[in-house]
Amino acid sequence: MKKAFLFGLAGIFFVQMAIAGKPAQVSLDTTVRIDDKVVVINETEDDIDITLYRYNADGTHGRSEQVFKGVYLKGRSIEQRFRNTIFDVPLNLTRSSKCTGDKRIRSIGLGSFKLGFVNLTGSAGEHVNASSSLRYTLGLMSVSYRLNDWLVIAPNLDIEFNSIHLKNNHSFQDVEGLTQVLQAAEGITYDNSRLHITYMNVAVPFMMKKCRSSFSLYAAPVLKFKTASSSKVWLPDNKSHQKHGRDLNLNPIVLEARVGINYSAFNLYGSYTLTPLFRSGKGPDTRMFAIGFGFGF
Repeated sequence: MKKAFLFGLAGIFFVQMAIAGKPAQVSLDTTVRIDDKVVVINETEDDIDITLYRYNADGTHGRSEQVFKGVYLKGRSIEQRFRNTIFDVPLNLTRSSKCTGDKRIRSIGLGSFKLGFVNLTGSAGEHVNASSSLRYTLGLMSVSYRLNDWLVIAPNLDIEFNSIHLKNNHSFQDVEGLTQVLQAAEGITYDNSRLHITYMNVAVPFMMKKCRSSFSLYAAPVLKFKTASSSKVWLPDNKSHQKHGRDLNLNPIVLEARVGINYSAFNLYGSYTLTPLFRSGKGPDTRMFAIGFGFGF
């Protein structure tokens, strides 16, 4: 028994000596799967490369799902950790198995367009030509995150241009620091009279949307930041326009409520400003509302 044990130790010793005497060789990659993660270990004569991936529901893994990478060299090491999402909500909400495999748990949208009819409330709205007053909205970016089986939050950023047409020879005018809707002087006729307002909008829609469904309902608070504004008129004998004011005492920040229906990439919406369009005491007491449709690219 002792002889067998000694022969075994001697055999191990000679094998180790033989391995030590050989030059270092490149080894094959080692891949280990643990639950929903994949660990890939690549050892060469110079370093050890360890990468951790998340395993997709369809059985694949890729760099987009990489969450950790470590390279261990002689005498030093480099480690990188990645967030596997661009947008994350710090809420500890669970998702049931009904949504397992839903690729739209987190998604990013780039580009959308909306066209709507815009109008004003109160006395200012009496002079608005509702059939030709339009709102154009260009969506820049949206990020959606599913909170549970039915609720999705989808913050988005867009640029909005409002062209409000006035009728009956009226225009918005800045008179000694006070914005008013006034009729043209006697003997003057306007071909066109328009109030232009441009906003940068930040909206946070909360959507009722079942997993993997194309239909959804949403409601959203919207912060509107005014970037440009002007009141212009065009005369029949002069094709160039005349400005009746630029700032016009419009509020620089307006709060709006928006509701809508989505089906696939198409959208119907309605909106109403909860705060006055003009500064208090500096212009008409009016709100802006709109209805329209849109689609995402």
